[in-house]
Amino acid sequence: MQNTIASVLSHYGEIVSAFLPKLNNWKWERLPLLTRAVLLMSYAHFYYVEKIDKRIVINVAVNLAKKYIEEKQAKFINAILDEVL
Repeated sequence: MQNTIASVLSHYGEIVSAFLPKLNNWKWERLPLLTRAVLLMSYAHFYYVEKIDKRIVINVAVNLAKKYIEEKQAKFINAILDEVL
């Protein structure tokens, strides 16, 4: 977990830039904080910490979103991560 957080902090701009083209009519700053956190952590874990199957990373992110965020955001996270990872 510490490696993932450190990766998010050291690569924040790069990670956000990867998401921006896929957000269509959304602005990064307008996304709910927990949605941004899940996206950041998922991206950092996949690219900087441990290269595991994309489907596993997305599944964990969606399950977190379902538990702590509304269902609509879980679907959004699923779609965005599928395109970015």
